[in-house]
Amino acid sequence: MALGDLFRTPHLIRSFKGHSTAALCVAFSPDGQRALSGEGAVLKELCGRYWNVETGEELGHFKEWTTTVAFRSDGTQALYGTGVGKVAIRDLTGGGDTRVFVEKLGGTISSVSFSHDGSLIVSAGYGAAWTPKPMIVWDVATGKEIHRLEGHKNGVYATAMLLGNRFVSAAADNTLRFWDLKSGRELATNVFKDMLTAVAYSPQRNQLLVGQRYGKEVILWDIDKATELRRFRGHRGGVWTLTFSPDGRRAISGSEDHTIRVWDVESGVELRCLKAPGPVYAVSYSPNGTTALTGGKKSSGLSTGWLNLWDVGV
Repeated sequence: MALGDLFRTPHLIRSFKGHSTAALCVAFSPDGQRALSGEGAVLKELCGRYWNVETGEELGHFKEWTTTVAFRSDGTQALYGTGVGKVAIRDLTGGGDTRVFVEKLGGTISSVSFSHDGSLIVSAGYGAAWTPKPMIVWDVATGKEIHRLEGHKNGVYATAMLLGNRFVSAAADNTLRFWDLKSGRELATNVFKDMLTAVAYSPQRNQLLVGQRYGKEVILWDIDKATELRRFRGHRGGVWTLTFSPDGRRAISGSEDHTIRVWDVESGVELRCLKAPGPVYAVSYSPNGTTALTGGKKSSGLSTGWLNLWDVGV
């Protein structure tokens, strides 16, 4: 870190205008120049949106109740899931959906992600009252289901791709479960004392950040040793979203307590506490690690969605 960075003050760079309901998800493109976001609430105009990060201009949108988003590694396509069980890949160069994955189970898709080589995707979610629904591994080229993964006793809130064709799922049944992407086999289960609502992965450290619904803490988890390393304390509400910085040295958490907190991973020290307009449901570090996109729901007002770009100051 440069000496000048120690004295930077975190500040709001811009707000993105357009979400009329809660911004539930956000993702930077691999080059950091564009972003995806999604919103959802019943009886509203529901959209996934595509943004120019530098200007805040909306580049396009698709009318779907968009609950989770991800970019393909080349930045040309968006993978998204909806509140009615749809999973699709969308062409961002001007076309529509190029592949729709037929998921007949309904419910809410809470997480979608590409495998590292882009050949597979994983979708996860939950049914009514957070009931479990299988996670599915899909073949991108054919659109066919390859594996149906069952084991969680309640709905899955978040997943993360790991190195070596593995991924992890965090669920309302208080468990982290590790899976082999190619075989669909469950590799390990770790049990916690609280509902798990968020997970993020650092390949540099082979560690996870785990968010809790009621514990109000962020847990740093060592995958190799299957053990807790430390807890980040400070939030006064459930933690709904987490991200590591690209170098794995910093972390950002978003909570229903209307704060965005920046942490030093090695020490667990809180570096910044940024005030949000309401509960925070989505956060994403930029690829260069200097800014972060955050989204959520305002505490009051007719237009309740918000999406902000921050210079995080560290």
